[in-house]
Amino acid sequence: MVRLVSGNVDLSDNPRGWIAPTSRQPRFATFYNTRFAGSNLATGGLRAQVVGAPVLTAGIAGSELPYLTTTGGSNYLMTSVPETPAGTIIAVARMPTPPTGNINDGVIVGNFDAGNTMLIYTAASAPEGALRGRIPQFSPEGFNVSAPIKDQMNDWLLCTLSWNCTDSVSTGIVQCITLNTKSTQSGSGLNVKLGTSYLSIGSQIYSTTSKNQSGIMDHAFTGIWDYQLAEHEMESVEGVIRKWGMRYGKRI
Repeated sequence: MVRLVSGNVDLSDNPRGWIAPTSRQPRFATFYNTRFAGSNLATGGLRAQVVGAPVLTAGIAGSELPYLTTTGGSNYLMTSVPETPAGTIIAVARMPTPPTGNINDGVIVGNFDAGNTMLIYTAASAPEGALRGRIPQFSPEGFNVSAPIKDQMNDWLLCTLSWNCTDSVSTGIVQCITLNTKSTQSGSGLNVKLGTSYLSIGSQIYSTTSKNQSGIMDHAFTGIWDYQLAEHEMESVEGVIRKWGMRYGKRI
C-alpha cells in the first residue's frame, strides 16, 4: 500500500507515517503540507532542525502545490540523515529567480560539512542553466544535466540523484525526470570523510562562504533514501508524486 498525504498532519516520529513504494523506507520524506517546516513523514523518521526562518506556503487544490521556501546559508532545514555510501534523493523543486553569471545557485539538498553530496540548480555555462549533482567519491566533482536551462527553473521539476560508492569505485546518476534528461558519472572510490555531517535541504557548506549557493528555492517534495533505488522503485515513487501533484493541478 502507498499512502498519499494531504492536509495538515505531522507524522514525525510516527511508526506509521507515509509509506513509500520502495523495498526500504526513506530516512526523510516530506510534502511540506504540515504546520511545521521540519516535519518528517517517513516511517519512524526524525524531524529536521529548522535553521533561520524558511517559509511554508499552503497548497491550493487544483491550483498550487504546498511548498517550503529556503535561502542558502540562512533559511533551511538540517536533517538527521548522514551522508551514506549509497543513496537516493528525489525532489520536486523550482527556483523563483534563476541564477545568472554563476552566482546564487539554488541548493535542493546539500552536505553541510565536506560538500560531497549535493543536488543543485546552477548557472553553469551557455546554454545557461543546469541541474548539478555531486556524490561522495574520493575526489568529488560536480556533473551536470544540461536541462533545465535557466528559464525552465521557474517551473516545478522532478529531479533525482542516486549513487553507489565502494572503496574502489563510485557511480552516480543525476536526472531531471520532468524534462527527460540524465547524466551519469563514475570515478574513484569512497571519500574517507563520509559520515561526518548531515544532509540539509536548501543549503550546504559553500552557501555560507560565498554567494555562489545562496539562491532562493521552493521545495514541494523531498525524499532521501540511504540506498540506491532500483529503476522500478524510482518509477513507482515518481508515479506517486505525479498523482499527488495532480491533486493540486500540477503536471510534474
